[in-house]
Amino acid sequence: MVVSLQALGFEVHDKSNYGRGDNIADMVSVLQDNLFSQKKQGEAPTAGDVILIRGTGVCFHHLVYLTEDGTILHSWVASRINRVVESQMLPEWWNNIHSVWRFEGLQ
Repeated sequence: MVVSLQALGFEVHDKSNYGRGDNIADMVSVLQDNLFSQKKQGEAPTAGDVILIRGTGVCFHHLVYLTEDGTILHSWVASRINRVVESQMLPEWWNNIHSVWRFEGLQ
């Protein structure tokens, strides 16, 4: 999210040195500091939303962007290669949504 917003010309306030097991409160703080507004609890995610997912044991806390096609864009680490991928939302992720956010700086 940080790299994408910076590429669009936004100044982004980020936390340095994220650890893989960081407290979810750190991620919430960064979202709040960067023009993201939290949707009401229970409000269904819609295209353009950023979804914060709680860690599930094998996966750490995760941010995903919901597309118009119902897929998600997110970072993925496999075989020591960091990349951004488009995929389906994993079923266990739907069950572990912490919060849903919208970036207010874009139309």
